[in-house]
Amino acid sequence: MSVIAYRNLTIVGDTLGNDEGTVIGHVHKVGKTKDGWLWGACGYASAMAPFAAWAETREGDPPAFDGHHSDHILVSPQGEVKWWTGTGWVVPLPQDFHAWGCGRELAMGAMANGGDAYRAVEIACQYDIYCGGSVYGVSMIPDGDIDPIIDRIIEDAPPSPEAWPEVDILNGTPIEPVDNIARPTGWSQKMGLK
Repeated sequence: MSVIAYRNLTIVGDTLGNDEGTVIGHVHKVGKTKDGWLWGACGYASAMAPFAAWAETREGDPPAFDGHHSDHILVSPQGEVKWWTGTGWVVPLPQDFHAWGCGRELAMGAMANGGDAYRAVEIACQYDIYCGGSVYGVSMIPDGDIDPIIDRIIEDAPPSPEAWPEVDILNGTPIEPVDNIARPTGWSQKMGLK
């Protein structure tokens, strides 16, 4: 589950990795090849890594996968955007911006209202429970406004879902953080972690 947004030679994604709603880590889902192509991948991790490796050489077609829950994006240095569905390319995009993943609708709405790709992903991360982590992007814009690789921290946004849990929903007890994971008070002592 992810969100990837593209607009104005910039591709941005969240970093949250989850498996059917369980957080399993964080990963960069967008990148820039050594020769200046941008790529983005969302969906199944088993399809993302082979696509990222393929993007470096772009020899033949990308690795095939069941495209039901994955989308891969490739942007040439000339700005041509290609969307790989797992079995074929979608070219061109229907408008000058687009978004993919479970936060797609929120990101598309943000960009339709004038937001850039970063803001689109920020909004998806605020309101879609399957999007989150850092907002990470790569761009071909050389003017310093967006240096090639940027991690933006949202200072004025509402807290991310990771910061929300303060009370255990099942029994109303306070939650204590243990190694960045919220667990019910007393859980770590019972597990011998404190």
